[in-house]
Amino acid sequence: MEDFKKTKHFDVLATTIVKEKMSMSTNDKVIEFKTGGQPLVMTRTTKARKPSQTCSKRTVIERSRSLQLIRHQVSGGTEAANYQIASEVTRLDTAEQETILLSLGLRPNAPPGAGLLLKTDLNVTWSVLRKIRRWLKQWNCPIQSEKKDRQYAQRLMLELKSQNLPFTFVVRGVDGVKLTEIRLAPCISVSSLVDAVTNRLASLERVQKLMSYQEMPTNEIWVKFGGDHGGGSMKSTFQILNVEKPNSVENTIVWNLFLAPDRYKNLCTAMATHTREVDMLDGHTWNDRTLVLWLAGDFEYLLKVYGLSGASGKYFCLWCLVTRETAILPPEERPRIQERTLEMVFDDHAKFCEAGSKLKDAKDFHNCVRKPIFKIPLFRVSVFGHFSGVNSFQGTQGSNM
Repeated sequence: MEDFKKTKHFDVLATTIVKEKMSMSTNDKVIEFKTGGQPLVMTRTTKARKPSQTCSKRTVIERSRSLQLIRHQVSGGTEAANYQIASEVTRLDTAEQETILLSLGLRPNAPPGAGLLLKTDLNVTWSVLRKIRRWLKQWNCPIQSEKKDRQYAQRLMLELKSQNLPFTFVVRGVDGVKLTEIRLAPCISVSSLVDAVTNRLASLERVQKLMSYQEMPTNEIWVKFGGDHGGGSMKSTFQILNVEKPNSVENTIVWNLFLAPDRYKNLCTAMATHTREVDMLDGHTWNDRTLVLWLAGDFEYLLKVYGLSGASGKYFCLWCLVTRETAILPPEERPRIQERTLEMVFDDHAKFCEAGSKLKDAKDFHNCVRKPIFKIPLFRVSVFGHFSGVNSFQGTQGSNM
């Protein structure tokens, strides 16, 4: 009890002395007591009641000024204070330094793979990239070494498999008659389509290239699949649409390629091990975001993928049940036309098979003569050049829905 009284008495006495000394000082935040040696300098600071990240901007600024004053007193001047700040920063570990700089909107170090991305975007050789790396280093903007870039590229390299598969070819006989010939032809594809898509997403996120457009829900990642035949080969691709230039060559990943015509049977043969993966990807969750799959291609390719007999059939449209006779009528004279759905395609195909799978009866089953290869809903399918993420058949039907 006696010690408590002494302590309280000393607190009152010290407070009185300090306040009186501050009233006599030209700076009410710094007071100086003379001693037998070096003077005793005291700086006034306010005890924090809340952490800085929860305070108002004005309070944070006041605290910064207090720290600046203390640093000025301790280090011995403005120039010395700047040196002192640098010393304090160097004492922090790398993670703390990066956290501070990122909070200021600065990137302390280029992320892993930045050099590889730079090489790809500029389309330069490793030799040119070395010169760029040396130039960046002069300005204290280093990127990781070429060895690490090559190792990083090796980790990103998709695991591919190559095999000869039995594909169908149409040849001319001696008398000019078309004949069907089955022969082996090369086919190259990724070992895992799921890994190819998720690795691509991870690499885009690592370099902060993932984004969302106004039409996209923020909790979704849109992935567009497509296919195109040319130069004797059939290429199946995918593109991540949540980037700045979704249709660029750099954003197009070829995941399957075979040297044969793009006939329905050949598509089934080439993608037999991947169709299930496409179904798995649609609705798959990646980093708390849902993958939404779209499909695009020329009209002939889309009809093949969904098993329709072709553009010359009675029900030629992939998105509705318009007939050839009705399609030539002016829009205002057309009757109300029913939308075609993926479920209808599967149902019509099943009925076609039950009826004996006779092509002459295709019109009785809305021309659904083959089983769809993918299960991507038709309202997420679009012809190349018209991809908009909107139900394509709406534009076809106009006001006759």
